[in-house]
Amino acid sequence: MKGGFAPSVLLDKISNTVSIATGIIKKLDEKALMKTYSVQGFNLSGVGILVHVTEHYSYHTGQIVFHTKAIKNVDLGFYANIDLNQKNKV
Repeated sequence: MKGGFAPSVLLDKISNTVSIATGIIKKLDEKALMKTYSVQGFNLSGVGILVHVTEHYSYHTGQIVFHTKAIKNVDLGFYANIDLNQKNKV
């Protein structure tokens, strides 16, 4: 598959999106977070919308990671320096 954004451009776009979203979230007060909104046919609180948007964002970034791994046929090394087999402390 050819086309799409250069990696640096994609990273800039993702970083900019997160920056804008973070700025908006920081301005929300308790009233806005608890208010019910109708969005795309669903009635959700501000908190519910934030959870949904976070989940949605995660889904799409996961798609980017999946396709990058498939196209490049490499381990992206997110946990390269971490022992994922260590036991949890209770």
